[in-house]
Amino acid sequence: MKLTDQQKCVLDAEGNCLVLGGPGAGKTTISIMKAAAFVETELNAEQHVLFLSFARATVSRVSEGISRDLNVPKAVSSRIEVDTYHSFFWRILKGHGYLLKLPHSLDLLLPADVAGVLSELRSTTDQSRDDGLLELTDDEKAVLLRVAFETGKIGFDLFAPLLADLLTKFPTIGDLVANRYPLIILDEFQDTSEEQWEIVKQLGGKSRCIALADPDQRIFDFIATDPERPNHFIEYFKAEKIDLGGFSHRNLHTDITLFGDDVLKGEFSQLAYEGIHLVGYHRIEARAHAKLLSEVMEARKRAIEASGEAWSVAVLVPTKPLTKKISDLFTQGLGVLPAIPHTAVIERDAAILSAHCIGNLLEKRIVAENFERFVLQVASFYRGRSGSSPAKGHLRIANSFVADLQKRQTLHREGRDLPAASKVRKMEQVYNEVLALSFTGDPQRDWVMVRNVLDKGNCVQLRDIAEEARNLRFLDRGKQLRLMLSEAWDGVAAYQSAFDLTKEAFVQEHFATAGQPENGVVIMNLHKAKGKQFDETILFEDMPIIARGMGIVRNSGRFVRANEADDKLAQYRKNFRMAVTRSKYRTTVFTPNLDKCILVSDLM
Repeated sequence: MKLTDQQKCVLDAEGNCLVLGGPGAGKTTISIMKAAAFVETELNAEQHVLFLSFARATVSRVSEGISRDLNVPKAVSSRIEVDTYHSFFWRILKGHGYLLKLPHSLDLLLPADVAGVLSELRSTTDQSRDDGLLELTDDEKAVLLRVAFETGKIGFDLFAPLLADLLTKFPTIGDLVANRYPLIILDEFQDTSEEQWEIVKQLGGKSRCIALADPDQRIFDFIATDPERPNHFIEYFKAEKIDLGGFSHRNLHTDITLFGDDVLKGEFSQLAYEGIHLVGYHRIEARAHAKLLSEVMEARKRAIEASGEAWSVAVLVPTKPLTKKISDLFTQGLGVLPAIPHTAVIERDAAILSAHCIGNLLEKRIVAENFERFVLQVASFYRGRSGSSPAKGHLRIANSFVADLQKRQTLHREGRDLPAASKVRKMEQVYNEVLALSFTGDPQRDWVMVRNVLDKGNCVQLRDIAEEARNLRFLDRGKQLRLMLSEAWDGVAAYQSAFDLTKEAFVQEHFATAGQPENGVVIMNLHKAKGKQFDETILFEDMPIIARGMGIVRNSGRFVRANEADDKLAQYRKNFRMAVTRSKYRTTVFTPNLDKCILVSDLM
């Protein structure tokens, strides 16, 4: 790699340093080169360099790039720790959280469980964001803090505030961190919240810090991020500022980065851009979908030619419902167009909670108390299945289960029971059918066996769980969970701790940093693409619904909400620019002909 003068400045910098640059400008690459040089010249025997990023995809890509692309010797790369902010924060909290009077044993409260805990509260507040991204309210934070201090279960959103408090009250912990990590590299620094910035200030006073930032890629405006954060770093640490500029090493020989920058400015410098293809699609949905499927198949062919087995094509959409809609389209195919094998990065809450329910059933506990435990688990599924936007109907179902259990306990004392047609009695019938199964010891077969009983049983609510459990194929812990369940079976011929193992598998997934960068066809929400790169990227937005004589009556699923300029237009431009610049070779944008996206309509 031929270094620019500015990149050489990063290597030569001696104190705290802020490195600015656009997508693909080489911020990460030059920081790893800096880390490798630091390991060789300045570290003591037990010390390491720490590289932190928000995205696990970035962590995987950096870990792979250290050895494969930069040819860093193993003796050096083994002393560069690459981790997520969350995982690093959690390690410190697990070891020292008791100093804040937290319980000595701490567990992660998964986002799916957080959704359940906060469901009643969130049902009374505005949850209208269609991208699924929300910041905790003060009331929600108070609820989660109470859960943390009473039970030791801590949600991700509390990691930063708790750690900031810990480092402020007990500065010797910062000394321990600095002794282990004399150099800390902070990726995506522009997205740090106020509490995360407090942590950086505590650590940066003792360790040398290199902050990597692209202010124009600050797509999480709603989570207490501050556009002045890079300047805060310079002022607080008297840090050197090095700007690598907008030149992109990711998509050389194309105008993809230039196009993204022009979208950001709202002014196009060219009539056409190399590597950018804008497609207006027909108002008839089947024709629009056929065009999308055809484009993905052509993109797949080009990507395989360019990258061989490591090829990747991303289909990026603005909303969660559209992710599911396009995934279903790719699964089914359309007319003569075949199905397209793919991975969909779906919202995880319902799938994970359904797995908890099946894990409970795999234990096959006969005692009545375990059936009640199972009913409460199903109630938790309904409370949390809609994530941060709980549906009132789901909450009613969850509350009815709890009420029926209480009513049943009263009736049993009188020698009576609930009617046979009640939800809980139907659920018990299915539960007993699971107890009658003969498991094989093959976790995958036994899991499917339980799921099929739920799917064919006489309880509508359990059929919902079976359906959501099918989405587990889109998550990453299938292999890990099978291994854990197989080990549990060996020697006892039973899955005695299947529920706990199922939860543990998803906890491990949240902190996993190993793995391969995405490949194949991947469908995801725009925000999920941050920190990733693909051979080709296809952006697809939904079409408006038009009523005769009334015009557009609904316009959701768009890159810009309602496709209308408002006070958030600058943020939509940032989101769009981030998405289009994920590509190495080509970006294609699909927008409806009858109401073209206002971000690109001037070019169409």
